[in-house]
Amino acid sequence: MTLTIPNNMKPSEILYRLRELRTSYAEIDRTYNLPKGTAKNTARQPHILGERAVSETLGLPPQKIWPSRYDASTGERLYPQPMGNYRTQPILGPRQNVTPEMTCGAAA
Repeated sequence: MTLTIPNNMKPSEILYRLRELRTSYAEIDRTYNLPKGTAKNTARQPHILGERAVSETLGLPPQKIWPSRYDASTGERLYPQPMGNYRTQPILGPRQNVTPEMTCGAAA
């Protein structure tokens, strides 16, 4: 038996769809009175108000954009969110070494 985990819409695809609508994450923040950066961060990490704002702007239910954040059978938002939904990207300081797996493969 194989457990399948639903795939969330990629942040790049969300941004592409927003650009098709001639809007941006910042515009969503202003329209829905959200703190600066909330909509953009919602593409990567769960935030209920950001999810609602982005989904309303795109005209899609949040369950379709982020299926891993919602119960597949009921459509209810999961609480608490699975830890896998809180992925953080490494942030490099000015003097940290960059390892080959952190680069895009281009020659320096």
